[in-house]
Amino acid sequence: MKTKELTEEQIEMIIEWEAQSLGDAIGNALELNEEFLERYCSKELAEALKEIPEKDREFHLQGHIGEWREMNYFDSGLDINLPVGEIEWQDEEGNLQYVECLGIAFKVDIEGLKEDWKEWNND
Repeated sequence: MKTKELTEEQIEMIIEWEAQSLGDAIGNALELNEEFLERYCSKELAEALKEIPEKDREFHLQGHIGEWREMNYFDSGLDINLPVGEIEWQDEEGNLQYVECLGIAFKVDIEGLKEDWKEWNND
């Protein structure tokens, strides 16, 4: 059975759903351990998160994750850079389709994170 071509709008929607899913996974399914910080975070964000105990990182980070964008070959990334490769998608007929997506990059309000952590510790 031949699968239908996805429209640009459908591709953008699938990538957006993947980005939302990855954003929700940060700190939950994706542990914010030292390896994650070194591999997927900017140096500035990794340094800020290392000040926070690992078990508390997700709680403090979640409110500071901002906009995301799809990465491309010329992208130097943002504060959190998660490789994707391709997204598997099942259409209405049950056929699997694949959408290419090199990665998703998230902006983090690092200064806000640092300030909140400082205030949290002063209470």
